Amino acid sequence: MLQRALASLRAQTFADWVCEVHNDDPNDESPESLVVSLGDERIKVVNHSRRLGGAANMNQFYAPAQERFVSILEDDNWWEPEFLEEMVKAANLYPERKIFWSNMRVWQEGPDGNFSFSGKTVHPPKGAEYEEFRWPDPQQIMGAVHSNGSCLIRTGLAADYRIPSVPFSTIEMFRERAFPHPMIFVRRPLANFSVTLSTERSADGQAYGEALAVLAASFFGAADLSDEALAEMMQRGRRNSPPPTHTLLNAALLEPKARALFRMATISELLRWMASLVRRPLLFGKLLMSRRIHADWWTFLSRYTAERFTESRAAVSEAS
Repeated sequence: MLQRALASLRAQTFADWVCEVHNDDPNDESPESLVVSLGDERIKVVNHSRRLGGAANMNQFYAPAQERFVSILEDDNWWEPEFLEEMVKAANLYPERKIFWSNMRVWQEGPDGNFSFSGKTVHPPKGAEYEEFRWPDPQQIMGAVHSNGSCLIRTGLAADYRIPSVPFSTIEMFRERAFPHPMIFVRRPLANFSVTLSTERSADGQAYGEALAVLAASFFGAADLSDEALAEMMQRGRRNSPPPTHTLLNAALLEPKARALFRMATISELLRWMASLVRRPLLFGKLLMSRRIHADWWTFLSRYTAERFTESRAAVSEAS
């Protein structure tokens, strides 16, 4: 897959780039062997002396750089030849914006190791060529709208985008809290996302659940939502499959400003939530102690979520 990713980079119509291949496995010499075999002076290998893990490895991408833009190409994904050219074009069209990302086609790995196109894209393929995503989008309560593997980012504030150690599946969610908004979405699918049979994404559902609860709680803490807005959020959540009721109630447990969600939950929702905590008492204990156990998560999210709401309110005030 790394060979495929690098081939897509070298096929770019925009050729003025340099590349660092970060090898996070000190015992694996194959990434360096591959890069040497390519003989491309634009590509170098950075071999880590110890495994950093997902979040810390991704943070290397946000080190200070002299280049105007940076993009991350995960080894299991690949770009269309026009990716860099079109993304730089978008950045030039929106010189005040910092974050750009494109749509992605979704590919599924089969048992034989080959990939087939699912017929789907991450976002709907039809719509405006460029779209501004303003804070807050409903997905950002406990999720993210951008994709790591199809981003172009101005380097000026890149050091601010480093995140604490979090479950791999939540990296984009945490990082997006630090991104200045609006962000620009390029509707055209210029990148490809692989759904692989094996993944580095943690199988620890408990850590993932903790992280989602803290994400949602920090959102509620900074949002100052009315009871009507909280009720609408709960109702909207019920239309999803599966509904995020447990996470919303976990967040209400952590954030006093969201406690009204308990009144808005149905009896059956409350009973299912309490039963889930009884089945997982360790998760319940960790949630109650999360501000101490995950102080770095709370510090990061509290700072940047507040910044996003301040930024959003200032934009609304300026527009009016």
